[in-house]
Amino acid sequence: MFSCAKSALPLGGGIKDEIPPGVRTDASTPNNQTNWGGEMIELEFDEWINLENKGLIIVSPPLEYQPEVELRGKRITFDFNEKEVLKENTTYVINFGQSITDYTENNPVEDLVYVMSTGDVIDSLMLQGTVVDAYTGEPVSGILVQAYDDDRDSTLMEDRPFYATLTKEDGSWKLTNLKSDTFQLYVLDDKNYNYMYDDVDEKVGFLDSVIILEYDTIPKSYALTAFSMTTVDVIDVTHRNNQLLKVKLSSKDDGYTINSETNPIKYQTQTLDSLFIWFETPLDSNSVVTFTTLDSLINDTLSWRRPQEEVDSLIFLSNLSTQPSGAYPGDTIEYIFQNPISRIDVSKMSLIQVIEKPIEIDSNTIGVDTEDKKRPTTEKDTIDIDLDISFKGRSLLLNYKVEPTEQYTLNLYSGAVIDMYNRTHDTITTIFKAKGKDNFSKIMLSFTSSDSLSTFVMELYDSKQNVERTLNIKAGDEITLSGLAPDEYTAKLIKDVNLNGKWDTGDLLTKRQPEEIKSIPIEKLRENWDIELLIDWDNI
Repeated sequence: MFSCAKSALPLGGGIKDEIPPGVRTDASTPNNQTNWGGEMIELEFDEWINLENKGLIIVSPPLEYQPEVELRGKRITFDFNEKEVLKENTTYVINFGQSITDYTENNPVEDLVYVMSTGDVIDSLMLQGTVVDAYTGEPVSGILVQAYDDDRDSTLMEDRPFYATLTKEDGSWKLTNLKSDTFQLYVLDDKNYNYMYDDVDEKVGFLDSVIILEYDTIPKSYALTAFSMTTVDVIDVTHRNNQLLKVKLSSKDDGYTINSETNPIKYQTQTLDSLFIWFETPLDSNSVVTFTTLDSLINDTLSWRRPQEEVDSLIFLSNLSTQPSGAYPGDTIEYIFQNPISRIDVSKMSLIQVIEKPIEIDSNTIGVDTEDKKRPTTEKDTIDIDLDISFKGRSLLLNYKVEPTEQYTLNLYSGAVIDMYNRTHDTITTIFKAKGKDNFSKIMLSFTSSDSLSTFVMELYDSKQNVERTLNIKAGDEITLSGLAPDEYTAKLIKDVNLNGKWDTGDLLTKRQPEEIKSIPIEKLRENWDIELLIDWDNI
């Protein structure tokens, strides 16, 4: 007997499991024990589980020795090191964070906390709040918030905290089961898991005032900021050619010095977060270049990657140069070269305007209608424009008044620009069409603040995070920002406490908070678009 196969429903896995594992209290060590002697804690779950990251498990007060945490199927055991000496009459809080997930869908167990007291009473007070990055204002997740019952300024660098917890993804944190006491709050991005600040790469933060925590204390939320003690560090170093290093920095801050005893530095400049260093003599394996921050927190000897090709001519960097076709009429056009310029030869440069002019029609051809319709009425002509050109560093600066919608050609013939190593370039030709003022936008800014004495720095960023404008403003200022290309902009405002024109980080040792900084998005600008922008510092 023969028959066709029956079609069936497609295979499926059923409804997706979105429920995290639960603790079986009947098969687990009881929570909230008093007169606890440090016995092993066992947690039995209602499904198979994973132990993702033991580093997410936080114990308060912090332990001297690492506890032993093991996974066995549906069971987790937590056992103190045999050398650990528990404090008397102390409430211990074991916060498992999101270290435990289910086996199939990785659903994390939220807010799993075990509380034990070595005395007769379990402490019940609480502190809570948020942590944001001091510069970006974004929430910081996975960073320690630590409470000390010691008021010494050096406590974060010398002692372990009495209580500690990790922030969640939204930057929120909560310290529970605290005793009645006076506390200092600190933030620590603990790279080596020792609960102490001992590495310049670790972000820190602190609350300006101490907290007196009592049983009748009204609950409140404490906002903390995390900052690096130094605003700049070296990310990468590239040997671009035998006399040029490119140093990638962690920020565009200029709080550092560069030195070399083996190869004298001829010139250096910084573009955004990239530092370029030119040397008088070629670099080799014996070259020593040092990077030191102004606060001396970082003092490193640079090492670098070697390039595959050497460069023997002056290179024009079109990607960094101002695009003339996007320049506001009357602005300086900046042409950037790889090396600093030592001299220019204007005789080897030309700027030509291409214009349309009417064609004179011969009277003898009048009356031939068909031919007249085919014949063009205009033709292109050129005008040489006098150059107003100079140089600074590795930039060639071109100043000229352009006619809107007209076409231009700039020629830089070989030998027009010569760098400090006596190298020149091949012929460079740039053809562009000038824009008019109607192609740009304008912001009419009004700034208010209840702090009438302070100076603020405003940085205007475009959608690519390039700084388009920087200006100092005070309460009551009204400023017009013209010549802005259509784009989406963001304004960052810095309360410039020390009047140095930039944002400054905090200092844990002197208890100085980072300068306050706030960001606001701006309505998208379009061509020939004027907007009024009112910024109220107090309500950002």
